[in-house]
Amino acid sequence: MRGLRDYIITNDILFNIFLDEPNNQFLYRDEGLTEELGTVEPFNHKVYKVLSTRMINDRLFGFIKGKREIGWVNLESSYYVYNKTNEIVFLKEGANIQNELNIKYNFTKSFTEDIQKKYLTSKGLINYNDEFYELLYKKERFVGFMKSSDLDVGYNVEYEVTLPRDKELFVDSQFKTKVNNENDIYKLLMIFPNKSIGKVECENKKFWVDLKYVDDVELNKILSTLE
Repeated sequence: MRGLRDYIITNDILFNIFLDEPNNQFLYRDEGLTEELGTVEPFNHKVYKVLSTRMINDRLFGFIKGKREIGWVNLESSYYVYNKTNEIVFLKEGANIQNELNIKYNFTKSFTEDIQKKYLTSKGLINYNDEFYELLYKKERFVGFMKSSDLDVGYNVEYEVTLPRDKELFVDSQFKTKVNNENDIYKLLMIFPNKSIGKVECENKKFWVDLKYVDDVELNKILSTLE
C-alpha cells in the first residue's frame, strides 16, 4: 500500500487510510473472501480505520471501519494516514484550495465560502508525490486536503491579557455575534498569529477577539514564546 506494506505487516498496527482502490473491486464480509458485500465504489475516497490486516494470496487486505465496521478490502493504492496531534487551523488568505489532491478527488467543492471562514481540525497527513498534505475536518466530517504552508495553526496558550471594555468580543470565530465586554482581564487560551485572532475566557465563558485590542506589550511577549 503506497510503499508501506512491509512496515504494516511487520508491525501489525492499527492505522487509518484514505481509501483509493478501483471502484469495481469487491469488499468481503470474511477474511476467507467468500461473501461479497458489494463494490468499493460507494466507500471510496473516504477515511477509514483499519482494524486488522491479513496477507491473502500475497495481497494485503485490511478490515476497515467507518462509523460502523464494513469489511475486508484489498489495499494496494490507498494512502496510509500518518498520525499527528490534532490541531485547530484556519485557511490562510489566498490558500491554494485547488491543489492536486483536492482536484483529483473532487474535494474543491467542499471548501465552500462558509467553510473557508471557519476553523477546521487537522487530524492526519498523507504523502502524495513526495509532499505531505493535511487531512482537514469540520467536526467529524472530512473536508479535504491542504498543504501545511496554507494553514494558520492555532497555538494553545494560557496568559492573562488586558482588553479595554470598549472593545468588542464575539461568540463565534467569524465575528458574527457580538457580546458586551464587561471585564478588563481575560485568560488568552488560543492564538492564531496569521489571522490575528484569539480565543479568551472569563468567568467560564469563552469568546473570540481581534488581537489588535490586546495590550501590545502583553501580545508581543506571548508571540515571542511561539518562535
